[in-house]
Amino acid sequence: MKKLIAILGFTFILIGCNKNNANHIPANYIGNWTGREGGFFGINYCIEINTNGKGTFTKAAFFKSTEKGKVKISGKTLSIGKLEFEINDPPEPNKFNFDKYEMTLDGICYQRQ
Repeated sequence: MKKLIAILGFTFILIGCNKNNANHIPANYIGNWTGREGGFFGINYCIEINTNGKGTFTKAAFFKSTEKGKVKISGKTLSIGKLEFEINDPPEPNKFNFDKYEMTLDGICYQRQ
């Protein structure tokens, strides 16, 4: 009986550690994205999406705020930690420069270099 419990416990540990594809992020979202809203004194945005499924969102105007967390993409929603963004346009190459990618989240155009 003790052997059975040990085997079951070990099996659950192995299953719990095998989460490789649990949060797959499409490759075209991976990278550092920058966006801007407003004129000279506008708001700068930065989104960093890593291959490990984690990301950072930074909003900088007069004050800087940052949210870090797990990145999730579900339908037309991209989440970083507790923040959610509507995906207006998914990442695609810039029409004039194929080395740059653009995406639009919540009406703000982000570029990846």
